[in-house]
Amino acid sequence: TGGTTNCESLWMGVPIVGLRGKKHAGRGTARILTYAGLPELVAENLTHYLEIVHSLAHDPNRISQYRSTLRQRMQSTLCDALTFTISFEETLQQLWETHIN
Repeated sequence: TGGTTNCESLWMGVPIVGLRGKKHAGRGTARILTYAGLPELVAENLTHYLEIVHSLAHDPNRISQYRSTLRQRMQSTLCDALTFTISFEETLQQLWETHIN
């Protein structure tokens, strides 16, 4: 699914475009981009994918803006262990409360 490669690309400031798949394995890139605050780089079908790629390829200013902000986006969302842990604990607590009631 390219999860590690996608994260490494974003970490190094290289924007990626994802095509949302129909199965779990095909949705990894879409999840990574969404959590990184980049839902505009997720395509729902092949035509949309090509539109995003074409638009991005012809906009060097946009690419430059992504290159200068991608690492910070990764640090503040996908690499924020404290926020993830708090959210995960809250989810577990809610599941437990639902289970015992």
